[in-house]
Amino acid sequence: MKIQIKIQMELLSDTIFGSGFSTPGGEDIGVSTDEQGFPYLKGSTFKGLLRESAENLVAWTDMDISYPSRLFGEEGWDSELDDHRIQLTALSLAEKPETVEDCFDTRAFTQLEQGIAKEGTLHLASCIRKGLKFEGELYCHEEDAAFLEEALKAIHYVGTMRHRGFGSVQFSTRTIPLETVSSSYGEHTCLRYRVVTQAPVLMTDMEHSNENTVQTKDYLSGSAIRGMVISHLAKKAPQWLLENKIALLSDQVRFSDAYPIPEAYQTTDISVIPSPMGFYENTDGSGLEFVLGTGNFSPSKKRAKLGSFCCFRDNKIEYWDAATDNAMRISLMNEKSDGTIFQTEYLCQGQVFEGYITLDIPALSPYIEECFEQTVWLGADRYQGYGKCKITCQPTALPSHISQYSISHADSIGTELYMMLLSPTSLTDETGAPCAFDDSILSRLLETDVTIVRSETSVAQYQSYNRTWGCFSPGVTMYERGSIFKLHCSTPPKREALLTLQQNGIGIRRAEGFGQILFLSQSALEQLTEKERYTTIHEALSEEVIWRRKRLKWIREKSEILGKLNISPNKIGTLQTICEKAIANHGDMTEYYAFLQKNTEEKGVAAIREYKPLITFVTSILEQPELLPTANPDSPTEQLKLLCMVFNHNRKKGV
Repeated sequence: MKIQIKIQMELLSDTIFGSGFSTPGGEDIGVSTDEQGFPYLKGSTFKGLLRESAENLVAWTDMDISYPSRLFGEEGWDSELDDHRIQLTALSLAEKPETVEDCFDTRAFTQLEQGIAKEGTLHLASCIRKGLKFEGELYCHEEDAAFLEEALKAIHYVGTMRHRGFGSVQFSTRTIPLETVSSSYGEHTCLRYRVVTQAPVLMTDMEHSNENTVQTKDYLSGSAIRGMVISHLAKKAPQWLLENKIALLSDQVRFSDAYPIPEAYQTTDISVIPSPMGFYENTDGSGLEFVLGTGNFSPSKKRAKLGSFCCFRDNKIEYWDAATDNAMRISLMNEKSDGTIFQTEYLCQGQVFEGYITLDIPALSPYIEECFEQTVWLGADRYQGYGKCKITCQPTALPSHISQYSISHADSIGTELYMMLLSPTSLTDETGAPCAFDDSILSRLLETDVTIVRSETSVAQYQSYNRTWGCFSPGVTMYERGSIFKLHCSTPPKREALLTLQQNGIGIRRAEGFGQILFLSQSALEQLTEKERYTTIHEALSEEVIWRRKRLKWIREKSEILGKLNISPNKIGTLQTICEKAIANHGDMTEYYAFLQKNTEEKGVAAIREYKPLITFVTSILEQPELLPTANPDSPTEQLKLLCMVFNHNRKKGV
């Protein structure tokens, strides 16, 4: 039986939870921060500290030396959830101060050589103030709780620079039994599930990831939900699963992807769908038009920017994206690992996702529904502090997007149809090979002669990972979600045929959420002439964090431009020193302008030729303050600070 251990960690000294990042022109050692800019201890780091403490504890006792591996797993080990393998969350602030700045101090360090500060070794570090308390959770088997609590309390230092007095901490714990849910469920053909991310979730996007960067999907995949259900049933009802496994894993049970729902719509019946293609707009974002319907393609217009997800409200498309962030990590898969640094993108916690499970066999639904109403762990790195979610489920007659947007509920069905893909889709030909959409195949599905008049699509490769065989499946080319096809039918298709296709999907891998389609109302599409971005899904991001990200991007771009000018670091350093003096004098540019005049008017031709590109670069920035990534672009001090960051970044990187 699993139990929950509530953990509190108090900082007894200033502490550094190293993020692996540095701020150009600022701290050389940065702290891991959440979406709001507050510090936190990453789950993977916390797990490493706890594992080290557990191994030390075993080494000083007569316990089996393999015991920690039973709890933490071998590095790189991949298997189903195990009752004795622990899961934990990141440690976040128990009580957040009023502002982010209240959490930090900046400390300076240098390297000593024979008792004298060594030149060029001055470093700045952002430190978390002592006295702050952090909380998290650990889930383990009740037999292992006492040992893990002892290992937790044996952790006395965390973070970087512990040899300099940083990172002194004290742990305390509290054990809570997990609640069990016992309910009776009826038989249904459609279940709606909702997932609340209580920790960052990593839905690995293999198509866009590489060895140094792990990207996440911006939704919860149906295959992940299905995997969670199968894992739960394997432990709770193994005999029933053995008898019904074939049906449960077939296209007779379809787990759709779950899409993010903005806060304002979580208590409404508004349905979320992928943003459709086929809409174009002017270069300034005005004049939204569904050109797939009109056929009025104009060279002066471009594809409309509609984010990733949307809903229709009257004549307006309201659109948004899932909130994501990223963290820098170090690969420690085995003893021979060289400690490769890579970045992991993840879905932020605190978001709500909604999806559907449709069944051809209603008798299976009670067992599926029993897997919900609990805390679950989804996605990759579930043992590294990622993936904790609260998931609920309830029966419904139909997926809401069918009842709200589908033409199958219209008073009359004509011969012109718009078929939109809600998930990646690929059909198969008579030999079973994946193929493009074909008139004959659509005619067979709709039971009437069909011609594809126009389409607005994009395609991508999709593959999956087989955990049993430890390999990737061959990639399959599919139309991407949001693709739209305008179809002409010789006779209006039957309402039942449209409804069946929308519930069952088309093409391959429908059990995993692929092949979901929607027949949109022509009038609903053609009346959409406005768009509005729903931004409050990102309100958790503080204004300062947003500006910080803009600044880092701007600094990297400007540093690259400066590097192409082939100016010596000494000349850049000279101008940086002058700018730093101006900052100390509250933006007084007198010395800068004197330097400018001297090096563009009074010196010889050769000197002027050397400095002119640098002066031109600086002038181009100062003369366009509206383009600067700061909330106060007209402030001379802010302008100079940004310049110094570019100079410092360029000199450190040796661009």
